[in-house]
Amino acid sequence: MADKYCATTGNDTSGTGAIGAPYRTITKLVSTLTPGDTGWIRAGTYKESVDVLVSGTPSQHITIRSYTGESVYLDGDSYTIPSGNDLDWSDPANGFYLYPDPRMDPAKPLYLFNYNALLDIKGNYIDIYDLTIQYSRGVGVNANGDPSAHNHHVTVNNCTINECRSSGIKVIYSDYVTFDGCIISRAGVFAAFDRPGAQINHPNTVGFKDSDYVTFTDNLVKNSYGEGICITRGSSHVICRGNKVENNWAPSIY
Repeated sequence: MADKYCATTGNDTSGTGAIGAPYRTITKLVSTLTPGDTGWIRAGTYKESVDVLVSGTPSQHITIRSYTGESVYLDGDSYTIPSGNDLDWSDPANGFYLYPDPRMDPAKPLYLFNYNALLDIKGNYIDIYDLTIQYSRGVGVNANGDPSAHNHHVTVNNCTINECRSSGIKVIYSDYVTFDGCIISRAGVFAAFDRPGAQINHPNTVGFKDSDYVTFTDNLVKNSYGEGICITRGSSHVICRGNKVENNWAPSIY
Protein backbone atom coordinates (compact mmCIF):
# COMPACT_ATOMS: atom_id res chain seq x y z
CA MET A 1 0.00 0.00 0.00
CA ALA A 2 1.36 3.41 -0.98
CA ASP A 3 0.41 7.05 -1.37
CA LYS A 4 1.08 8.39 -4.88
CA TYR A 5 0.60 11.90 -6.25
CA CYS A 6 0.03 13.96 -9.36
CA ALA A 7 0.15 17.73 -9.74
CA THR A 8 -0.13 20.29 -12.52
CA THR A 9 3.56 21.01 -11.92
CA GLY A 10 4.54 17.35 -12.14
CA ASN A 11 6.12 15.27 -14.89
CA ASP A 12 4.91 11.94 -16.25
CA THR A 13 8.39 11.02 -17.48
CA SER A 14 10.68 12.03 -14.65
CA GLY A 15 8.14 11.91 -11.83
CA THR A 16 8.08 8.97 -9.44
CA GLY A 17 4.69 9.59 -7.91
CA ALA A 18 6.23 10.75 -4.62
CA ILE A 19 4.81 13.93 -3.10
CA GLY A 20 8.02 15.75 -4.03
CA ALA A 21 8.15 14.27 -7.55
CA PRO A 22 4.53 13.93 -8.67
CA TYR A 23 3.21 12.79 -12.02
CA ARG A 24 1.69 15.40 -14.32
CA THR A 25 -1.57 13.71 -15.30
CA ILE A 26 -4.31 11.84 -13.51
CA THR A 27 -4.08 9.22 -16.24
CA LYS A 28 -0.47 8.45 -15.38
CA LEU A 29 -1.19 8.44 -11.65
CA VAL A 30 -4.12 6.04 -12.00
CA SER A 31 -2.16 3.66 -14.24
CA THR A 32 0.41 3.12 -11.45
CA LEU A 33 -2.04 2.30 -8.66
CA THR A 34 -2.15 -1.19 -7.19
CA PRO A 35 -4.42 -2.72 -4.52
CA GLY A 36 -4.39 -0.68 -1.33
CA ASP A 37 -2.87 2.43 -2.94
CA THR A 38 -4.27 5.95 -2.66
CA GLY A 39 -3.82 8.31 -5.59
CA TRP A 40 -3.76 11.92 -4.36
CA ILE A 41 -4.50 14.65 -6.92
CA ARG A 42 -3.12 18.07 -6.09
CA ALA A 43 -5.08 21.27 -6.76
CA GLY A 44 -5.71 22.48 -10.28
CA THR A 45 -7.43 21.85 -13.60
CA TYR A 46 -6.54 18.70 -15.53
CA LYS A 47 -7.64 18.78 -19.17
CA GLU A 48 -7.71 15.12 -20.01
CA SER A 49 -10.03 12.14 -20.07
CA VAL A 50 -9.27 9.36 -17.60
CA ASP A 51 -9.88 5.62 -17.99
CA VAL A 52 -9.65 3.69 -14.72
CA LEU A 53 -8.51 0.24 -15.82
CA VAL A 54 -6.80 -0.86 -12.60
CA SER A 55 -8.53 -2.85 -9.85
CA GLY A 56 -8.27 -3.27 -6.13
CA THR A 57 -9.32 -6.32 -4.12
CA PRO A 58 -12.10 -6.89 -1.57
CA SER A 59 -9.72 -6.12 1.29
CA GLN A 60 -7.57 -3.50 -0.46
CA HIS A 61 -9.51 -1.00 -2.52
CA ILE A 62 -7.84 1.56 -4.76
CA THR A 63 -8.66 5.14 -3.75
CA ILE A 64 -8.51 8.18 -6.03
CA ARG A 65 -9.14 11.55 -4.43
CA SER A 66 -8.28 15.23 -4.27
CA TYR A 67 -5.54 16.21 -1.87
CA THR A 68 -6.89 17.29 1.50
CA GLY A 69 -8.32 20.82 1.37
CA GLU A 70 -7.59 21.29 -2.35
CA SER A 71 -9.96 21.60 -5.34
CA VAL A 72 -9.45 19.39 -8.38
CA TYR A 73 -11.14 19.83 -11.77
CA LEU A 74 -11.16 17.16 -14.46
CA ASP A 75 -12.06 19.37 -17.41
CA GLY A 76 -13.01 18.32 -20.93
CA ASP A 77 -13.39 21.78 -22.41
CA SER A 78 -10.32 21.48 -24.59
CA TYR A 79 -9.39 17.81 -24.50
CA THR A 80 -9.01 16.26 -27.93
CA ILE A 81 -12.09 14.56 -29.34
CA PRO A 82 -11.11 11.13 -30.76
CA SER A 83 -10.79 11.10 -34.54
CA GLY A 84 -13.96 10.81 -36.58
CA ASN A 85 -15.67 12.26 -39.60
CA ASP A 86 -17.46 15.38 -38.45
CA LEU A 87 -18.93 15.97 -41.91
CA ASP A 88 -21.31 13.03 -41.73
CA TRP A 89 -24.48 13.46 -39.69
CA SER A 90 -23.40 10.60 -37.45
CA ASP A 91 -20.76 7.95 -36.97
CA PRO A 92 -22.29 5.55 -34.41
CA ALA A 93 -19.49 3.00 -34.76
CA ASN A 94 -17.12 5.52 -33.20
CA GLY A 95 -19.63 6.93 -30.73
CA PHE A 96 -20.17 10.17 -32.65
CA TYR A 97 -23.44 11.92 -33.30
CA LEU A 98 -24.12 15.33 -34.75
CA TYR A 99 -27.02 17.33 -33.40
CA PRO A 100 -29.29 18.82 -34.56
CA ASP A 101 -29.89 16.15 -37.18
CA PRO A 102 -29.53 18.00 -40.51
CA ARG A 103 -32.24 15.77 -41.91
CA MET A 104 -34.60 17.55 -39.51
CA ASP A 105 -33.49 21.04 -40.43
CA PRO A 106 -30.43 21.40 -42.72
CA ALA A 107 -30.26 25.13 -42.02
CA LYS A 108 -29.34 24.60 -38.39
CA PRO A 109 -25.68 24.37 -37.34
CA LEU A 110 -24.26 21.00 -36.34
CA TYR A 111 -22.93 20.31 -32.87
CA LEU A 112 -20.55 17.42 -32.27
CA PHE A 113 -20.60 15.30 -29.16
CA ASN A 114 -19.73 11.71 -28.36
CA TYR A 115 -20.59 9.16 -25.71
CA ASN A 116 -17.08 8.89 -24.32
CA ALA A 117 -16.78 9.76 -20.63
CA LEU A 118 -14.35 12.16 -19.01
CA LEU A 119 -14.01 9.64 -16.17
CA ASP A 120 -14.58 6.07 -17.35
CA ILE A 121 -14.38 3.48 -14.56
CA LYS A 122 -13.80 -0.05 -15.77
CA GLY A 123 -11.93 -1.46 -12.78
CA ASN A 124 -13.22 -3.12 -9.60
CA TYR A 125 -12.98 -2.08 -5.95
CA ILE A 126 -12.44 1.58 -6.81
CA ASP A 127 -13.29 4.48 -4.44
CA ILE A 128 -13.31 8.06 -5.74
CA TYR A 129 -13.71 11.20 -3.61
CA ASP A 130 -14.04 14.97 -3.93
CA LEU A 131 -13.48 15.65 -7.64
CA THR A 132 -15.20 18.07 -10.00
CA ILE A 133 -15.83 16.62 -13.47
CA GLN A 134 -16.90 19.27 -15.95
CA TYR A 135 -17.35 20.21 -19.62
CA SER A 136 -17.42 16.69 -21.00
CA ARG A 137 -18.02 16.34 -24.73
CA GLY A 138 -20.02 13.24 -23.80
CA VAL A 139 -20.77 11.58 -20.44
CA GLY A 140 -19.32 12.91 -17.19
CA VAL A 141 -18.74 9.69 -15.22
CA ASN A 142 -19.21 6.22 -16.67
CA ALA A 143 -19.17 2.90 -14.78
CA ASN A 144 -19.36 0.66 -17.79
CA GLY A 145 -18.60 -3.03 -17.76
CA ASP A 146 -19.19 -5.79 -20.29
CA PRO A 147 -22.41 -7.79 -20.71
CA SER A 148 -20.54 -11.00 -19.93
CA ALA A 149 -18.27 -9.60 -17.20
CA HIS A 150 -19.73 -6.74 -15.18
CA ASN A 151 -17.31 -4.51 -13.34
CA HIS A 152 -18.18 -4.08 -9.68
CA HIS A 153 -17.66 -2.40 -6.33
CA VAL A 154 -17.22 1.21 -7.37
CA THR A 155 -18.00 4.17 -5.12
CA VAL A 156 -18.08 7.84 -6.09
CA ASN A 157 -18.44 10.20 -3.15
CA ASN A 158 -18.85 13.97 -2.80
CA CYS A 159 -18.11 14.72 -6.44
CA THR A 160 -19.54 17.49 -8.63
CA ILE A 161 -20.42 16.62 -12.23
CA ASN A 162 -21.62 19.42 -14.48
CA GLU A 163 -21.81 20.84 -18.02
CA CYS A 164 -21.89 17.51 -19.87
CA ARG A 165 -23.15 17.29 -23.43
CA SER A 166 -24.62 13.85 -22.72
CA SER A 167 -25.47 12.24 -19.36
CA GLY A 168 -23.81 13.26 -16.12
CA ILE A 169 -23.64 9.66 -14.87
CA LYS A 170 -24.09 6.36 -16.71
CA VAL A 171 -23.93 2.96 -15.00
CA ILE A 172 -24.15 0.07 -17.46
CA TYR A 173 -23.24 -3.60 -16.87
CA SER A 174 -21.87 -2.74 -13.43
CA ASP A 175 -22.79 -4.11 -10.00
CA TYR A 176 -22.40 -2.87 -6.42
CA VAL A 177 -21.96 0.74 -7.50
CA THR A 178 -22.56 3.65 -5.11
CA PHE A 179 -22.90 7.38 -5.72
CA ASP A 180 -23.26 9.36 -2.50
CA GLY A 181 -23.31 13.07 -1.75
CA CYS A 182 -22.71 14.18 -5.35
CA ILE A 183 -24.04 17.18 -7.28
CA ILE A 184 -25.01 16.58 -10.91
CA SER A 185 -26.14 19.60 -12.92
CA ARG A 186 -26.49 20.88 -16.48
CA ALA A 187 -26.25 17.51 -18.16
CA GLY A 188 -27.58 16.79 -21.65
CA VAL A 189 -26.73 20.28 -22.79
CA PHE A 190 -26.43 19.20 -26.44
CA ALA A 191 -30.21 18.82 -26.39
CA ALA A 192 -30.80 22.55 -26.10
CA PHE A 193 -28.46 23.69 -28.85
CA ASP A 194 -30.73 25.80 -31.03
CA ARG A 195 -33.55 23.26 -31.26
CA PRO A 196 -37.21 23.61 -30.43
CA GLY A 197 -38.54 21.61 -27.51
CA ALA A 198 -40.27 19.12 -29.81
CA GLN A 199 -36.89 17.97 -31.11
CA ILE A 200 -35.20 17.56 -27.74
CA ASN A 201 -34.78 13.88 -26.97
CA HIS A 202 -34.44 14.24 -23.19
CA PRO A 203 -31.19 12.41 -22.31
CA ASN A 204 -30.79 10.93 -18.84
CA THR A 205 -28.97 13.07 -16.31
CA VAL A 206 -28.31 9.91 -14.25
CA GLY A 207 -28.98 6.52 -15.80
CA PHE A 208 -28.69 2.91 -14.60
CA LYS A 209 -29.08 0.05 -17.07
CA ASP A 210 -28.41 -3.70 -16.76
CA SER A 211 -26.81 -3.16 -13.37
CA ASP A 212 -27.53 -4.72 -9.96
CA TYR A 213 -27.09 -3.50 -6.39
CA VAL A 214 -26.72 0.16 -7.27
CA THR A 215 -27.01 2.70 -4.45
CA PHE A 216 -27.76 6.35 -5.24
CA THR A 217 -28.14 8.36 -2.03
CA ASP A 218 -28.12 11.98 -0.84
CA ASN A 219 -27.30 13.44 -4.25
CA LEU A 220 -28.55 16.64 -5.90
CA VAL A 221 -29.67 16.37 -9.54
CA LYS A 222 -30.65 19.71 -11.06
CA ASN A 223 -30.88 22.11 -14.01
CA SER A 224 -30.45 19.50 -16.74
CA TYR A 225 -31.98 19.17 -20.20
CA GLY A 226 -33.57 15.77 -19.76
CA GLU A 227 -34.78 13.27 -17.19
CA GLY A 228 -33.39 13.35 -13.68
CA ILE A 229 -32.77 9.81 -12.36
CA CYS A 230 -33.54 6.90 -14.69
CA ILE A 231 -33.55 3.29 -13.47
CA THR A 232 -34.11 1.38 -16.68
CA ARG A 233 -34.35 -2.14 -18.05
CA GLY A 234 -32.26 -4.94 -16.68
CA SER A 235 -31.43 -3.32 -13.32
CA SER A 236 -32.38 -4.76 -9.93
CA HIS A 237 -31.81 -4.16 -6.21
CA VAL A 238 -31.40 -0.42 -6.75
CA ILE A 239 -31.58 1.87 -3.72
CA CYS A 240 -32.49 5.47 -4.55
CA ARG A 241 -32.96 7.45 -1.35
CA GLY A 242 -32.52 10.93 0.09
CA ASN A 243 -31.87 12.61 -3.27
CA LYS A 244 -33.09 16.04 -4.33
CA VAL A 245 -34.14 16.36 -7.98
CA GLU A 246 -35.16 19.77 -9.29
CA ASN A 247 -35.57 21.98 -12.33
CA ASN A 248 -34.97 19.36 -15.04
CA TRP A 249 -36.74 19.45 -18.41
CA ALA A 250 -38.26 15.97 -18.29
CA PRO A 251 -39.56 13.58 -15.58
CA SER A 252 -37.57 13.79 -12.37
CA ILE A 253 -37.35 10.06 -11.72
CA TYR A 254 -38.57 6.92 -13.39
